[in-house]
Amino acid sequence: MDHDLYINLPDGYSKQGKVRKLNKALYGLPEAARVWHEDLEEKLNTLGFSPLESDPGVFLCKSNKGIIAINMHIDDGTGICSSKEEELELKAGIQKFYKIKEKESSKPFKVLGILVTRNTHDGTLKLSQPEYIDSMLKRFDMSNCNPIAKLVDKGSHLQGTEAAIFANEKLYQALTGSLTYAVMSTQPDIGYIMQYLSQLNKKLLLNNWIVAKRVLCYLKGTKDVGVVYRKVAKSKKVILGM
Repeated sequence: MDHDLYINLPDGYSKQGKVRKLNKALYGLPEAARVWHEDLEEKLNTLGFSPLESDPGVFLCKSNKGIIAINMHIDDGTGICSSKEEELELKAGIQKFYKIKEKESSKPFKVLGILVTRNTHDGTLKLSQPEYIDSMLKRFDMSNCNPIAKLVDKGSHLQGTEAAIFANEKLYQALTGSLTYAVMSTQPDIGYIMQYLSQLNKKLLLNNWIVAKRVLCYLKGTKDVGVVYRKVAKSKKVILGM
């Protein structure tokens, strides 16, 4: 840390009434996240990585062998390499500074609540959020709702004709915020309707709340669907989704 910080000793120590100076940041301190990121960036710089200006949590390393990308969220991160050789070099380089715990990529695993399923036989990588969607259904009391196949019925209007007011703005904002995270992660198919609903955070109508809950019904029926990346020939630089 770049300044002195003192803490009270926890119960059980003999010298009560004394304070102690911290030699390094502890988890949970306001400074901890900043200190950790500064240390991580310094270590990755020695390995040839530089953070993106648009996202300081993403680090890139370019070489003649290809590009290595690391995406970090606190101490949880993922790495993408162009070859197995680069992957081994990346692991060896990071292990010089930190202990790392790898997740078995041959089995489904979660990163920031996103389920990653890899099929090496078909050359696919699938990202989905079934547990996150289940938690939203439970949080907004929609666990027993009937799943639907369409977000909006043909001929219906999002604005609706009812003038009834929905007074609980915080509840509506909580739902639209939760749904927006799903859009950004694994559910781009609800992006259009969420762009509309997110603009209506004030002076809400009851119909706005009904439409938002309908999105939950749709997600219940598609929670196991996600974004799928497929391996293609080296000459074809294409990303296939959904």
